[in-house]
Amino acid sequence: MAALRTAGVDPDGWSELLPDVQNENTVEMLHGYRPQFHLGALRGLSTTVDDWTPPEGLRIGVHQAMEVSKRKMKIAYDARRHDNTHYQVREVVVMKRAPNSTGESTKLQNRYRGPLVVSEVLPGDVYRVTDLYSGSCRSVEILEAD
Repeated sequence: MAALRTAGVDPDGWSELLPDVQNENTVEMLHGYRPQFHLGALRGLSTTVDDWTPPEGLRIGVHQAMEVSKRKMKIAYDARRHDNTHYQVREVVVMKRAPNSTGESTKLQNRYRGPLVVSEVLPGDVYRVTDLYSGSCRSVEILEAD
C-alpha cells in the first residue's frame, strides 16, 4: 500500500495505478485468469483462452515484487540521509551555542562553545565533556557539533 500511496497524486485515481504497482493485470491477480473480450475468430487461436492459475501464486509473486521494491526505495532513501556522528574518548569537539537574547544584535556573539574534550561516552548519544582549558566537567547531549 505504501507504493500505491506514493505512486499517485489523485486520491480517487488509485485503481488506475494498480497495474503499475503490482506488475500484473488486476483481474488476473484477483480471479486467476486474464479476460478476453471481443476476440471473435481469433479466440480459437489464442493460447490463453482457458488458462486458469490459482490467484494465490500470483499474489505471492506480487507481494515479493513489492517487498523488493520497498527495500530498494529504503536503500535509496537512507543513502541521502545523514548518520549520527559518534565520538570517541579524548576527541576534541565544539558545540553549537544558542544566542543570548540581550536586546542587542546577536551577530557578534560566539556561535560555538569549546574546545571540549570527550571524557566519557554514555548511552543514547550522550557524552560527558570536559573543557579543554579549565578541566571542568559537565554532561551534555550532543545535538549539533562541528
